[in-house]
Amino acid sequence: MSMFWGLVMKPNRKYTQTIVKSFHISSVALDKGEEAKLYLTADKQKYVVATIRKDNPQVTLDLNFSKGDQIMFQTTGDATVSLLGYLHDAESEDEDDEEFDLKTLLQGKQGKGKAGKNGQEEEDEEEDDEEDDDEDVDDSQIIDEYESLLENGDEEEDDEEEDEDDESEGEEDSDDSIEEDEQPKPKVAKLSPKANEKAGKDQNGVAKKQQEKQAKKEKPESKKEQPKPKEQDKKPAGGERSIAGGVKILDLSAGKGPEAQKGKRATVYYIGRLQSNNKTFDSMLQGKGFRFRLGGGEVIKGWDTGVIGMKVGGKRRITCPPHMAYGARGAPPNIPPNSTLVFEVELKGVN
Repeated sequence: MSMFWGLVMKPNRKYTQTIVKSFHISSVALDKGEEAKLYLTADKQKYVVATIRKDNPQVTLDLNFSKGDQIMFQTTGDATVSLLGYLHDAESEDEDDEEFDLKTLLQGKQGKGKAGKNGQEEEDEEEDDEEDDDEDVDDSQIIDEYESLLENGDEEEDDEEEDEDDESEGEEDSDDSIEEDEQPKPKVAKLSPKANEKAGKDQNGVAKKQQEKQAKKEKPESKKEQPKPKEQDKKPAGGERSIAGGVKILDLSAGKGPEAQKGKRATVYYIGRLQSNNKTFDSMLQGKGFRFRLGGGEVIKGWDTGVIGMKVGGKRRITCPPHMAYGARGAPPNIPPNSTLVFEVELKGVN
């Protein structure tokens, strides 16, 4: 007789198993939720088996699985579904295993040729009893295995992942232990006080030589670290500083070209902002740039003093107090009265 088989699958879970007794799946039914899609993975190929919804809560299936098959069921969606079917009869499996039956028959014949008639009857009775016991044990084991069929798949996968994590941690720990074991090796060989007393003058001389070698090795390292201050010297010197009229300047990058001096004509790109709200009121960042004569009164006083000393290619931030900019009148509508102005100026040329 065929035995009932069933499996309740929770949403978005995987159920993996190697088949120990062939079985048949007859249908899949919606249990809880709105919708679910059932997938089957076999022979490294994934298949869509059925889609179950409230308007189609049960789908008929005709799936057979043989002993030794490796399969995985998986659902997607928010629904819990039930797989229904039955285990195949033991007789049908015996018919499929012809090679196994032939071997048992041959072994039985050889046993009959060696044993007497009385021995045959006793052995047959014992074999019948053992077969009955084995069938009972097999049936009980099969029922237990298929009650938990595939649910343990996730737990096994989780265990495997934990094992992998443990192995990776173990490897890291082993690497750390290896490094810890190897660290003591580079220690500098020093003679202990006891060894010095035993060794005498010769060993003391060797220790001094080793100390001198170590000192020589340490000196090049100190020499290599010395060039760092030179790199710092190359950077623009200092921070923001005040010049004539309370104008503040900060060199953002140093130029390498000719220096802007009083009386020369300077060409610049610039952007001007109000210090109070950082709002841009004027800028020129393209084209030929803005050109003026330094110290000639063609621009605000903050520029006449703030641009002097820049070199072509350099950038400078110039903060102009109101009396060095547009004063109490301002420059309506963009510059209110008594405004402190902040300019970022790039010197493009001097002639």
